[in-house]
Amino acid sequence: MKKIIISLFLIVLLLTGCNNKENDKILQDYPNINDEHHVYKVATYHEVIDLLTNKTGVVIFGFSTCPYCQAVMPLLNQSAKEVNYRRILYFDIYEMRKDKTDEYINLVEIITKQVDDLAYDEEGTPRIVVPDVYFVKDGTIVAHHIATFKDENGNWIRNLSNDQQEELKTIYKSYFQLITNEK
Repeated sequence: MKKIIISLFLIVLLLTGCNNKENDKILQDYPNINDEHHVYKVATYHEVIDLLTNKTGVVIFGFSTCPYCQAVMPLLNQSAKEVNYRRILYFDIYEMRKDKTDEYINLVEIITKQVDDLAYDEEGTPRIVVPDVYFVKDGTIVAHHIATFKDENGNWIRNLSNDQQEELKTIYKSYFQLITNEK
């Protein structure tokens, strides 16, 4: 009996340790989140594909060296918490996008079947610009939001005003409603 209890304790400890590593990665990469109980789960490629083709949920594509991702991640976390949404998949696409891997090309193909406003690279190929947040219901993209807002010159705004932050959170919260059926 003692061995069973010790074994169960070790399993729980291992599982908790894995979750803490994931949590630490998000907090290390995005210190402005400043929330140990954030909603982010570092996702695998297969989890993202499964969401985009079969499931209901939210995924944000980004990477830690992106200043717009640094601005958006805390706001998306706050928005999710305000509507009691508990988990958002986070997927770092930096390396796969840079290397144009087969997985990246497949991901872009899946997205462009449903979304027609992706940016294009210099070769005219659709490209995921980060941060890009997708709200998915039963494998159908019902909404997405790229980056932040554009200024009068068409440039993305990095340092959002308080009003712009609140506006972005309002947009996110309206998109959460689309996948949770809550009004």
